[in-house]
Amino acid sequence: MTTELHHYVLIDGALNPNALPLLYAPNMAGTVVPILAGTPHAPLSASGPLLASVGPDSQIAERWQSGQVPFRHAWWLSSAHAIDELAVLWRRRLLMSAPSNRRVWLRFADARVIARGFELHALPSGFWRGTTTFQLPGQAMCSPIDTDANEALDEQVDTLFRLDERQLNALAAVPSFQENA
Repeated sequence: MTTELHHYVLIDGALNPNALPLLYAPNMAGTVVPILAGTPHAPLSASGPLLASVGPDSQIAERWQSGQVPFRHAWWLSSAHAIDELAVLWRRRLLMSAPSNRRVWLRFADARVIARGFELHALPSGFWRGTTTFQLPGQAMCSPIDTDANEALDEQVDTLFRLDERQLNALAAVPSFQENA
């Protein structure tokens, strides 16, 4: 039996003001889920991470490849999960547990953060759960290898992902050459 893959784009609403209404334009996203919806941070939904489904007739691919708004620093992923299931998984990645009992936000909809995390092996175990492939701007499609990818999706839903100091430092700063890219 072949598993149908769904294609999505993750967009940082803070980097792409007015992204939410632009995604609802004709021939854009099929469905858009603001990841902050349904959380205590719901008032910030439009400027938080946005998960948008990409259909075969969508103009998203063309606009993303050319870096047009609202796709600045956005990235692609494919998953066997429907958008609502996937949104639940990505909500788990909003807040991370850091040393000294701190809680930190991970700007996972910013492709620069994901690029650093992937390159420096700084993303926590289980991070790629639910993701089959991903693609960052200007790069080839990747298949993440995650040792915990086969765990049950609802396992430890209330447990925060943990970052150690090395991971936190690797994810924290955008290199100066990428700040305005």
